[in-house]
Amino acid sequence: MRFKFLLEPLMLPILFPFGATADSCFAELSEAGLQVKMGKLFDEVLDLKTVESVEAGKWPLLSGLGHRIGFNHEMGVLASTRNVVKLHFKEPQFIKALWAFHFKTHDFFLALEEPERFIQEVKKRI
Repeated sequence: MRFKFLLEPLMLPILFPFGATADSCFAELSEAGLQVKMGKLFDEVLDLKTVESVEAGKWPLLSGLGHRIGFNHEMGVLASTRNVVKLHFKEPQFIKALWAFHFKTHDFFLALEEPERFIQEVKKRI
C-alpha cells in the first residue's frame, strides 16, 4: 500500500535535481516493512517490528525540509511541515542519514498526503 509524500510546490525545484518527483516520493507498506523513498536522496526499508507507536506529529520549519536530522536527534524525510506523521521506535534505530553514514534515532517523521489513513494502516501492523 503506497502513500504519497505531501510535496509543497516551493520544494519541487529544490528536490528535482535529486530525482525527487511526485512518483518517486512515497512511503510503501509491504510484507518487507515500510519503504520510505525520496528520489535519490533516501531509499530505506524500516522494520515495522521496531515501531512502538505512530501518530500525527509536528516538524518545525527551522529543522528544514528534505532529508533532515532535527534538533532532538530525530530524523525527517519530508517536503512539507503539514500532514506530518511521527513513527516512534521501541529502541533507537540506525537509519541511513547520508550515503554511507547512519544516524541513531528514536523518532522518524514523514509528511504524507493521507496521514490519517497511513496511521491506521501502520497501527494494524505493529
